[in-house]
Amino acid sequence: MTISHFIKRCALKTIVVSFASFGGLATVAFPSFAAQVNFSGWQVSGDVTTPGVGQANLSNNALLNDDRPQSDTLFNFSGNPATEALQTPALQNFLGVAENFLDRSGIAFEGSAIRNTIAAQAGDVFRFSYNFLTNETAQPVPFDDYAFFFVRNADTNEVVNFNALAFPNAPSNPSSPYNTQTGFLTKSFTFSAPGNYTLALGVVDVNDYNVSSALQIRDANLEPVPEPITIVGSLTALGFGVGLRRRFRKQA
Repeated sequence: MTISHFIKRCALKTIVVSFASFGGLATVAFPSFAAQVNFSGWQVSGDVTTPGVGQANLSNNALLNDDRPQSDTLFNFSGNPATEALQTPALQNFLGVAENFLDRSGIAFEGSAIRNTIAAQAGDVFRFSYNFLTNETAQPVPFDDYAFFFVRNADTNEVVNFNALAFPNAPSNPSSPYNTQTGFLTKSFTFSAPGNYTLALGVVDVNDYNVSSALQIRDANLEPVPEPITIVGSLTALGFGVGLRRRFRKQA
């Protein structure tokens, strides 16, 4: 075998292996990259702040000495009162749900929420971390305030997912005015079908207007379904590799 023949064969093997590897990639999906959620563009009701990208703070404090003798300013994030849910279904109307929809562990009296409608594809994932804090456990009988995440199909108005988030069972950080918290936990939802969906997060005061609870959201992001490489790319790479093989054979 001549040196030139040897070099041609080595080059051919390198090119064919390279294109075969590229063709193999055509059968798998590109990795997807999650985009952080900018809550400042979402609609809000009640006491809500959005201190940074992927972050939101909500409470059910109504600025009515809810946690006397402690000041409301310790528990209310924005200076806006929680939204009424008992005397008028203002919070329910904001969420686009029935008047009794929020009556989960009791009667919903008031609360705060944040929502937005997005176009999603099947396989997209909405993910966030949350910390639910409350003073309810300081009472002789807890009134079971709760925080929630739900998804409503904006095209059909069907609620496709509702989750009452975990109830606090651990002492709060010493710097927090609340008595108990969950600590940050992770929650995710995978869309099963394409469409327009309304996502909502909130916190509700149950069975009374007294004693505050809060929901902190961090690291919220939307991860799109991975896009597969078209099979045409694989066949093109394979055909190009075969063509190069034939060309080298003729030259040899």
